[in-house]
Amino acid sequence: ITYREGADLVMEISAKDSAASIRKGVISEKFLKGSVKEEVLEKLVRAWEGVYWSNNSVEPSAKFKSRSFTSSFSANGNISQIISNMIKDEDLVWYINNNVFNLCTKSAPRFRRKVTLAPQNVIDDISNVQQSNLDSKSPQGLTFKTYLDGTLSIDHQVTLKGFDEVGGKTIDGDYAIRSVTHMLDTHGQPWYTECTIGASS
Repeated sequence: ITYREGADLVMEISAKDSAASIRKGVISEKFLKGSVKEEVLEKLVRAWEGVYWSNNSVEPSAKFKSRSFTSSFSANGNISQIISNMIKDEDLVWYINNNVFNLCTKSAPRFRRKVTLAPQNVIDDISNVQQSNLDSKSPQGLTFKTYLDGTLSIDHQVTLKGFDEVGGKTIDGDYAIRSVTHMLDTHGQPWYTECTIGASS
């Protein structure tokens, strides 16, 4: 929120400390031999303060090599570390997106959020969008500035919709976000997000 306090213009920003959520995730529990790994995983996440389990937390293709534990399993300490140890020999990776826990295979794309951008969302005219290389072999793709947008982050997907052609090529379509820089200047300069996108495949 922004308000004036005397001669000063004050802006207050509420931000989540993700590192604090990681630290708060602590558990002490023992699971019996034969416990189903996915059920144990769900119990660990549900005990994790500030992190949520959803019906879609586990991708359909994300399967443990063995369904259950062949011996008792002790979960003592930091939940993030326990989960990492639990899947270290699996073809699996976990991540948190918008406070929701996700588990997928290492090869699976992790586009859990799709953001659509129209020309009115981009700073300056579309002709000023820098064309690095629209070839899918290039990791650079397009670089542009948009109004400060915290929903844009790595591993998300962005859809360009309603843009004119650049360099004779249509740029509308789905892209992977390769890099994001959020610029927040406290001395009166513009606040914006600079984003580089490339082929989503």
